Amino acid sequence: MIRDILLDYEKILYKSIQIGLEDTQLISFEFKAGNFAHLIGLHKLKDISIIQKLNDENNKFVTAKSLYLDIKNEIVSDSEFEASQHYPKIKIK
Repeated sequence: MIRDILLDYEKILYKSIQIGLEDTQLISFEFKAGNFAHLIGLHKLKDISIIQKLNDENNKFVTAKSLYLDIKNEIVSDSEFEASQHYPKIKIK
């Protein structure tokens, strides 16, 4: 399921989004691969080894982008995330 969400997310990757506010200010942003894990709440799965590494500021190996690629390339599977006791907090219905 998470990989399926990632594949849908790829449809909006690197597209520039602009939102105009009432006071004529303009907010611009772009979706990036490195934002995916946080946007869907994977950082909340604190009892999963790869997420612990991602959340560890001293870790140099697991980055948000590398996690994105690991999910995309099926190196990390849904079952690993589903094993977290915190998974119900992010589970999409």
